[in-house]
Amino acid sequence: MLFSLLSILKLKKIKIIEYSGYRAFEKPRAFVFEGKRYNLKKIISNKREYFSDNGKYYETFKVETEEGKVFVLIMDCDKNEWFLKK
Repeated sequence: MLFSLLSILKLKKIKIIEYSGYRAFEKPRAFVFEGKRYNLKKIISNKREYFSDNGKYYETFKVETEEGKVFVLIMDCDKNEWFLKK
């Protein structure tokens, strides 16, 4: 379902500032969109999905910023590219 949404939705590519520990990637801690940095207050939910039709993993994070705004961040795990859905 998410793969279909990626092709339909107009997602904006973003830059992520990650918290990295012993693994290469753990979780986002901030992102930059249209030149503004948004620090994350909390991760509301997180889900990783595999799509057999294209053989890709996507990870979604529903997050709340320090300003109280809620966004959905989507990562293409194969390309390590991030997208924003308001």
